[in-house]
Amino acid sequence: MLNQFMIVGRVQSIINNILQVKIIGNVPTDTKILDIKVSDNIAKRCREYMKPEDLVGVHGKFDIDVDNLLIADKITFLSSHVQEDAVNAATYNE
Repeated sequence: MLNQFMIVGRVQSIINNILQVKIIGNVPTDTKILDIKVSDNIAKRCREYMKPEDLVGVHGKFDIDVDNLLIADKITFLSSHVQEDAVNAATYNE
């Protein structure tokens, strides 16, 4: 399918149902922040499990809606500070 995209980037923020993801080009100074629209359920999970600078993979469609945002179908958590915090807390408590 020609209207799909897959992006790997770092979370900047999630406000309402808009996930902001920072991607870096070939040169480190070539960064872009993309606004990606997510469903209510995905937004809830993102707020629960993600913090800024977590690494995520985003799969979606180029269906640009009225607000000119990309539409995400799936978010993959590639690294999460929440998991690291839980491991550190478990290690610390032992």
